[in-house]
Amino acid sequence: MFVYGIDPGYDRLGISVVEIGVSGKISIKDLLLLHSSKHKDFFRRIQKINADFKNLVQKYLPSYIFMEDLYWGRNVSTALRVGMIIGSLISVVPENTKIYKVHPSSVKKYITGNGKAGKKAILFSLEKQLNIKLNAVDDVVDALAIAYYGIKLNFKELL
Repeated sequence: MFVYGIDPGYDRLGISVVEIGVSGKISIKDLLLLHSSKHKDFFRRIQKINADFKNLVQKYLPSYIFMEDLYWGRNVSTALRVGMIIGSLISVVPENTKIYKVHPSSVKKYITGNGKAGKKAILFSLEKQLNIKLNAVDDVVDALAIAYYGIKLNFKELL
């Protein structure tokens, strides 16, 4: 069974694909960063991200997707654009895929013990908990943290 963690964005979108084996063993299948050119029309950027994500979904059919909840602060325009990207992603997954949104501070608190932890603390804690060394950009590390958080909170349901 494949579980996705997604850190949504339209310039850079982090995705982790994690497999949960029959024994409950967690293995990382793919860590990737989808990005689109800032010089292209926004709708063409959505199409590119959508096509790339569709290819990933065809390769690793997700049973569960955990996605960072949209935080928009003061910039409503950015929130609308990220929301369009999220809608585009959701449009290519099978109807029976369970999709959950998670709050960034909840992920940080679970992974590091501090809901306001920085990127380095998340990376350090994740590497320790998964017993791996990551060489990935922040968006991808965040996506893996989101997937790990979702799996751990829903472990009994997932197995």
